[in-house]
Amino acid sequence: MKALGAQFESFFCKTLFSFESPVREQIAGALEGVSAAKAKSVIIAYEPVWAIGTGISANPDDTLSVRLFIQKVLRKLYSKSIQESIPIIYGGSTSSKNLRPFL
Repeated sequence: MKALGAQFESFFCKTLFSFESPVREQIAGALEGVSAAKAKSVIIAYEPVWAIGTGISANPDDTLSVRLFIQKVLRKLYSKSIQESIPIIYGGSTSSKNLRPFL
């Protein structure tokens, strides 16, 4: 993550098609070599691959499941305190009609 070396607040956005193994691999690969201190400045944004550009939102329960899994992966890579400092954002489509469950 070159942005971390340049002192930028960093995003990495991986589209999630299926659930566990690909997500674990994407996060571990993106954070390879990133120290715990620098990981604190990472922001993770995710969106299901089928939702990209469609205007269709994922189910809030599904996004919660993915979020909890990402938190689990981050705890294994770093620690609970580091995991808690890394924001995880659903980056998919929302509207004023469906936003509340994602908050």
